[in-house]
Amino acid sequence: MKNNFRWLADKSNLISICAVSTYLAMVFLSLFVKQDFLRFSAILFQISVSCTIILFLLVKLFKVQKKNKSMGILLGNKRNQMSTLMNMLPDMVWLTDDKGRYSRVNRVFADEIDLPESMILGKTSDQVWSRDTADKLSKYDDIVLSKNKTVQYEKSLKDANGNQGWLEIKKTPIVDDNKNIAGFIGIARDISGRKNAEDERKELAAHLRQSQKLEAIGTLAGGIAHDFNNILAAIMGYTEITISEITPDNPLFKRMERVLKAAHRGKDLVNQILTFSRQHEQQKQLVRMDLIVEEALALLCPIIPKSIQILSYNSGDVPTIYADPSQIHQVLMNLCTNSAYAMREKGGNLDLRIETCDLDESNRYIYEGLPSGKYVKLTVSDTGPGIDPRIANRIFEPFFTTKKLGEGSGMGLSVVHGIIKSLNGAIILTSEPDKGATFQIVIPKEEEVLKEEQLRSKLVSSGNERILFVDDEESIAEMAGEMLEKLGYEVISLQNSMEALDIFQKQHAKFNLVVTDLTMPFMSGEELAKEILSIRSDMPIIMCTGFSEVVSPEKAKKIGVKEYIMKPFLHEELAATIRKVLDTPSA
Repeated sequence: MKNNFRWLADKSNLISICAVSTYLAMVFLSLFVKQDFLRFSAILFQISVSCTIILFLLVKLFKVQKKNKSMGILLGNKRNQMSTLMNMLPDMVWLTDDKGRYSRVNRVFADEIDLPESMILGKTSDQVWSRDTADKLSKYDDIVLSKNKTVQYEKSLKDANGNQGWLEIKKTPIVDDNKNIAGFIGIARDISGRKNAEDERKELAAHLRQSQKLEAIGTLAGGIAHDFNNILAAIMGYTEITISEITPDNPLFKRMERVLKAAHRGKDLVNQILTFSRQHEQQKQLVRMDLIVEEALALLCPIIPKSIQILSYNSGDVPTIYADPSQIHQVLMNLCTNSAYAMREKGGNLDLRIETCDLDESNRYIYEGLPSGKYVKLTVSDTGPGIDPRIANRIFEPFFTTKKLGEGSGMGLSVVHGIIKSLNGAIILTSEPDKGATFQIVIPKEEEVLKEEQLRSKLVSSGNERILFVDDEESIAEMAGEMLEKLGYEVISLQNSMEALDIFQKQHAKFNLVVTDLTMPFMSGEELAKEILSIRSDMPIIMCTGFSEVVSPEKAKKIGVKEYIMKPFLHEELAATIRKVLDTPSA
């Protein structure tokens, strides 16, 4: 039957011709036959026409069915193609109706929600997402549906595993044949990688800016170090001269000692700045940790709020380490000021403990796997809010800080970590929220102990030789001349290097030593030293400087300079250096 209809459909034109031919034949016969036959013919004609009409309607019905079936197959194919295309996309894709209900979603969308498609279709965002995520995803739905406008935005969301990520979302309205909005199609692309790359670029840019700032600080430090050290040299020199001229029971004696101590702090401060800007080499020596702690606390007490109580404990041992005193001081100041900052609102206790400890196989891995042996342990603890465990492993990273903008550079703890590592030590943090933070520092202990007489000022060396002292700073030239004359030396102090060279050319046989500043106008100390050695190659020369990037101690010695000392120098330091040079036979 199905084939017959197909045949009729294929022969529809032939059937129509046959029907018309039959009709014409009946008309022709009606003209030549009797009346009864005409009635028969009319009936036959009606039957013929009726059959033709029925056949025509059947053909049309079959064509409509065939067309509908073809359209159904085509529509089904298109739906399958659309589903295949949506599932091939790596992005989340979904279609909604005008009520915001999902009418189609792709596999990525279903996987993200961790629900089968059948449980998503017909539901709104509120029914398949968390409240927070649904609010972020549906934020611009009203704009799309009411204003027939495409929107695109970025949102930070958590994925199915709870990991934070970023989505770039685009929504476009779907319009029907009557130009009414029937819903919209949405596409969400994971841009977490791009965002992370952008964050890394921003972080690198911030690091670069910070490095440039540090470089600028270093340049500034180098620029002011020379002048500032010259100022300190005069202050320290005249203070020492004054102290040497008065007795301890004089009221001025204690005042001058405080001035001298303050000048020493200024000297250490310059050294710390130069160390921080990588323009100053470490000057390691035997150091008693307890003395540095006492000095640091003396400076901290006036600046730490009264609501913070400072407690200090020493095991009674004399813990000696081999380190740069200014760097250990810097470590203490950084740790203590950080603890004070953490307790600034509610107050609390700041505890410092010094003790010795032995590391062996049972405990050395706690301290970054340090070798077994004897160590000095410094513990700095506070009763502040503690450090979030999520960031505890980042606190020693350069530029990482939890302080507000303008309150910290993120360099303090990284510098501390670097100093401790350079001393072959370790620093570890233990902290719990609302239970404070504790930093433990261990540094190898030196078996050699500084005796009390080593801590006191050494006996100042003296002599009677003739010295040419050259420095363009009037105060230093006069102070050094007066200081050396008190030690018994015959001194000619000058402020002009050209004048000094002229005098030396005329009286070179009468001088036993030349002490010259490095940075001077007209002729630098380096040039002056070369000229003097060209006149008299065996002349011992001591070079002094507040700071120099041009001439290092190694370079100065290659020129022929015997010793190189930094300003501001102590009375006994200059005297000892002079004596050392004069007493060393020339090669």
